[in-house]
Amino acid sequence: MLAAAAHAEQVILGSYMTASATAAYIRDHAQVDALVRGHETTVTIVAMGSEGVRPSVEDERCGDYLDHLLRGGGYDHLGAVWECMNDPEIAASLRGEHDYRPKEDIVLALQRDLFDFAMIGRREDGHVRVTRQDVTSR
Repeated sequence: MLAAAAHAEQVILGSYMTASATAAYIRDHAQVDALVRGHETTVTIVAMGSEGVRPSVEDERCGDYLDHLLRGGGYDHLGAVWECMNDPEIAASLRGEHDYRPKEDIVLALQRDLFDFAMIGRREDGHVRVTRQDVTSR
């Protein structure tokens, strides 16, 4: 997050639970940039994975969903859930093999569009502060 915040105008954290609100926030800001600044907005979706080191199928599929919401195109949520449930790391979590993650975590994390806010990260005193930004249009 710190590396991204050092080079990006904004860092927006995404999840399945806030995906539609996050996409609406990005679209709203892109329209403002086009009208006020006269330029297009570049959006880079980064699936952080596990500790920013190992890929995570859940993060990759969430990135696909955000891309679908922003640009259209196909997205199969049941296929994404199936892929997640068959991932060895996620399956181990579902069996309760990870002390650091509740078994229910993945089931909750795959729920789409539960909340109407985006999570905005800003660099502040050597760390990233994340604040909630309510989004009225979805």
